[in-house]
Order: sequence, then C-alpha cells, then structure tokens
Amino acid sequence: MLTILAQLEIERTSERTKFGLVGAAKKGHISGRPALGYTKKGKSKKLVIDDLESEVVKRIFSMYLEDSSVCYICEKFNEEHALNRHWVTTTVDKILSNKIYIGNIEHGKRDKKNAQIFENVVPTIIDKTIFECVQKRKEKNLKNFK
Repeated sequence: MLTILAQLEIERTSERTKFGLVGAAKKGHISGRPALGYTKKGKSKKLVIDDLESEVVKRIFSMYLEDSSVCYICEKFNEEHALNRHWVTTTVDKILSNKIYIGNIEHGKRDKKNAQIFENVVPTIIDKTIFECVQKRKEKNLKNFK
C-alpha cells in the first residue's frame, strides 16, 4: 500500500513539474542555460539580448546566407577566437536551427509528437524571413549532401 501511494506522489509531482515548465515557457522563462545571444535577467529567468553574443549570432546567419558552409564559419571563428570559444560544426548548426532567435520557444522538442511552440515570448535577434531562408538553404544543402 505504501509503495502505491509513493508511486502516485511521484506521478503527481512529475505532472506538476511539467505544467510548471510549460507555464514558464509561455511567459518566456527558461530553465537551464540560455542560448547564445541571450542572458538571464535577475532571478526571474527572463531572457534578454546580450549585445556582444547577439552580433556573433547575426554574423553566423549572414555568413551562412552568403554561401559560407558551417565548416567554414567554424574555421573562421576559431581563427578569430570569437567569444574565446572553440567552435564546432554542431554548435553552429544548432544555432542555425534554433527557433529561439526568432522569438519562439520550443518546449518538449525531443518528443516530436508532443512538442509545443510558444511564439513571440522572447526578444528576437534574427528576422523571421532570414531564418526561413536559412532553413530552406539547410534543407537544400542536406538534399545535395545525400
């Protein structure tokens, strides 16, 4: 009997946590580390734009649209020691795919069926048309690569 009650309590706590995370995402609050280009403002966990990092993000998008490959962008940033980081292709690829830069938060994106997108909850760094052009180019490059 005690085991059943403990299991029910665990499930209730899990459900409350999920609802809390969804509510926070709707308000633009992020749990965990913020994406490149953003910082958390105070204890509220609300995201604000970091000027220095956001310029790097804008540069990544513009370089990619100017026919630079992800590998070239990484090489260039590593040569320049941009933001004192070591740049790898997966990092740049994730930046190019992340919808947070157009103001949207994807909640539960690991679970494709139950993923939710909350629009216009974060300040935008990249214009939506630029983001869509990058996504089309990425898809075209993927088809050519295959």
